[in-house]
Amino acid sequence: MSDEPVKALTDADIMVALAQEDAELSRWKTRTYATLATHAGRRTLPVRGQEFGSWLRLKFRDAQGRSAPAGAVKAAITTLEDLASLEPEHRQKRSDE
Repeated sequence: MSDEPVKALTDADIMVALAQEDAELSRWKTRTYATLATHAGRRTLPVRGQEFGSWLRLKFRDAQGRSAPAGAVKAAITTLEDLASLEPEHRQKRSDE
């Protein structure tokens, strides 16, 4: 067992994990997109767009039972953009972490 303390997840960490579960990230030129499965099929949204932000806030509310702080939403979106710029094998959180 490790003696290191367990680091609590931030609200932004939780949102990133939720997005990674349900969205496929991609980049085209300088923009980041998330493809989501919906009742009407797949939709691809700009990560910086209002519709994706709304989806992310609602996912957080469903999971946590409270509203997402605005600063955490911004941090999560920035992290998702960073993850999308990585090679595909690094986009998803490794299972051994």
